[in-house]
Amino acid sequence: MKIFPIPKKIKFSGTYCDLSKKTWIILPENSGFPLKQCIMEAAKEIAGNFIRQPRVCAGHLSGTEILAVMRRNCSVAPEGYRLTVTKAASICIEASDDAGFFYGMQTACQLLEKPSECPCCEICDKPSLQERGYMLDVSRDKIPTMDTLKKIVKSLALLRYNSLQLYMEHLPLHHFLLYMVLHPYIQLVMLLYYVRFLLGLSMF
Repeated sequence: MKIFPIPKKIKFSGTYCDLSKKTWIILPENSGFPLKQCIMEAAKEIAGNFIRQPRVCAGHLSGTEILAVMRRNCSVAPEGYRLTVTKAASICIEASDDAGFFYGMQTACQLLEKPSECPCCEICDKPSLQERGYMLDVSRDKIPTMDTLKKIVKSLALLRYNSLQLYMEHLPLHHFLLYMVLHPYIQLVMLLYYVRFLLGLSMF
């Protein structure tokens, strides 16, 4: 089985476990809302592979329906994770921060494409670079809508990028007005940019 992006270390035991009847994904007790939201979105994406839709909660839960457990481990590198799959304990994801849990869950989703035959394995991964950015030039081509930008952000997150830069310069009046309509959340920023542009001032 191939995992993408390719982890630093991956070891398959050659055995499989049936997780199709498992339900619960357990987050650390102190998990914030952003992590909970990301994991719930991931659970919805793989729901069609399970008998019952996976559910997410934080804290401790006893029982036999645990699909995955996330534990904080300070020895794991920032934004890295350690994932193990065993017949006895299902999926365990260890990380030192929320980014690590998010990336670990994305890998788990690939392993769960066929939950009835989830490969038992051990996977360790961490980023090679602290800053992994993507620059999108929105000055010379079609202007992306907010929905398009959200899709781009989600795709970049799956590829382990952690920053998106929107490059803008020489913004014509009609482009500026279209931005104002399509992107209400950045109206003030664009207004300041255009005022400075009209005054012949540089933003930098």
